[in-house]
Amino acid sequence: ARRNGIAKRLMAQLELVCARKHGALYVDLFVRTNNVDAQLFYESMGYVTYRVVKGYYSGCDALDMRKSLPADRFNRRMKPKG
Repeated sequence: ARRNGIAKRLMAQLELVCARKHGALYVDLFVRTNNVDAQLFYESMGYVTYRVVKGYYSGCDALDMRKSLPADRFNRRMKPKG
């Protein structure tokens, strides 16, 4: 069931709704650090690693991956604070 484009279309629709209906500046999601396939998929859609969250999953850290939406024209929400 993989590689048929459904996930890409769903993510594109999610981003569209977040941007148009909710005025969101970005979309972020969490991926296990050992889930390389998911990381590559989200990177192919323009997501970047924003930060590592230690212990997010039981026994595994997570990558907080983020993609800027058009309302964040200068990508201000793409740099971690601190």
